Amino acid sequence: MLSQGTRIGPSRIVSWLGEGSSGQSYQCTESEGEEKGANVYVKLIPRDLSEKKGFGDYFLQECQALEQLNGPGIWPLTKFGIMKWKHWIKFRWSEGKKIEKESPSEDSAKESERQEIWIRSLADLLEHQPEEINPDKLLQVMTCLHQGLHRAHLS
Repeated sequence: MLSQGTRIGPSRIVSWLGEGSSGQSYQCTESEGEEKGANVYVKLIPRDLSEKKGFGDYFLQECQALEQLNGPGIWPLTKFGIMKWKHWIKFRWSEGKKIEKESPSEDSAKESERQEIWIRSLADLLEHQPEEINPDKLLQVMTCLHQGLHRAHLS
């Protein structure tokens, strides 16, 4: 995990969001250009993957293909690059959806407290508002994913 303020390409880390099989995710701010000060999402590819023979060429080819994609189910890539071993991909920032949820109070004499939670992923939605995933919503999500994958495969 990189520290707040660390530079990744033309962006500076604000906060670490998480880590998965495809790398580390960060909320960053643009530090130069027309978008200076804007929030962006940056994905940092794992070092063990990026150091494999031939990865650099593959990364370049795939990012150039991703830049051409747009439409339903596509989160447009805005920029990509390499700094030392760090292969990164940048996307526009999405605030997500803020909800208020009641959580039990630590003091049993008090009633439950309300807290703000950001829904930014399907995992967040399933954790905090599972009732929102009805058959119609699931069909909408799956259709959008299919459209994005179909468009990517056509490219």
